[in-house]
Amino acid sequence: MRIQDLLKEVEETLLERTSKSGYKSKTEALWQWASHTRGSMWKRFAFHLNRKTYKEWDNAEGNFGLGLTHQFWPLINGPEPYEAAYDKLEDDESRAVFMWRLKVRLSMPFVMGWDDAYPAPKPPGVGDLTIGAEEEKFCKGFKDGQYLLRDICMPEAGDVVLDLGAFLGDSAVAFSRLVGESGHVYSFEALSSQFETLKTNLAHFNCGNVTPCFNAAWNKAEELYMSSNRGSSSIGSGDHPVPGIRVDDFVRERGIEQVDFIKMDIEGAEQEAIEGCVETIKTFKPKLALSAYHKPEDLYLLMDMVSDLHPGYRFYMRHYDPAGFNDTVLYAVG
Repeated sequence: MRIQDLLKEVEETLLERTSKSGYKSKTEALWQWASHTRGSMWKRFAFHLNRKTYKEWDNAEGNFGLGLTHQFWPLINGPEPYEAAYDKLEDDESRAVFMWRLKVRLSMPFVMGWDDAYPAPKPPGVGDLTIGAEEEKFCKGFKDGQYLLRDICMPEAGDVVLDLGAFLGDSAVAFSRLVGESGHVYSFEALSSQFETLKTNLAHFNCGNVTPCFNAAWNKAEELYMSSNRGSSSIGSGDHPVPGIRVDDFVRERGIEQVDFIKMDIEGAEQEAIEGCVETIKTFKPKLALSAYHKPEDLYLLMDMVSDLHPGYRFYMRHYDPAGFNDTVLYAVG
């Protein structure tokens, strides 16, 4: 995999796709300009695009400049870590998902409807694995296999699981059934309204082996403020205070003697959470299921961070949003 080869493929696809829409000449001019421009300074627009052209593209294609700044230019100007990450992946399916995300990143600033040009990979599913009919109906991502890479990276009977980013409890219920009575799940949720619903759902499903924790996994102990947007939460300037804690401190203070599996889906705080898991990962070498789609650099940086803590990890990647760009999971197995 080479970025320049990828650039050529995406360019040809976009030009073919826009030839019928009347945007081909603009797409070609902007692509050539962007792919030969180093740096993501906003001022460059003033030198290369007149105001009218920029305004047309900004309105028609969904904030062209922001897409270049966050998606296109970092990949073009610094391809080396992506090349290295590609080489770390263990199987063809992982590499295909990785390449798909890069193609989408490269094309996203230029066209709307990128999913027509690059349809999302199909979720792998869990085969004949079952956790109970009612539970499967509640656990929205279970049949797709989200956070569960069958036969490679998933909780097993007797495991201790850290479920970071529990939301309403779907992953917690699935993990509860998989680890059984001899295992235990510590389920973190950082938004108070969702935490109350989490507790209600755990009680409904009789998940006595799950401990709900009103905490945000972070890289130090401090009060954080959460903002909420349509069911998801993120650390920022919101008005929902929550204790931010290091997983290492949590494990030590609770006297937890084993950690077998860690799932993180914490809306862009995965890097900070890993920084708070250093001793836990080094000591127990747990299996990891890490959301790798919240920040563009997560695609390679999460692998780098985990490899630095334990060079023996093997990496896999799967995608679980059949109609969009969300829900890509990086798995690490020690």
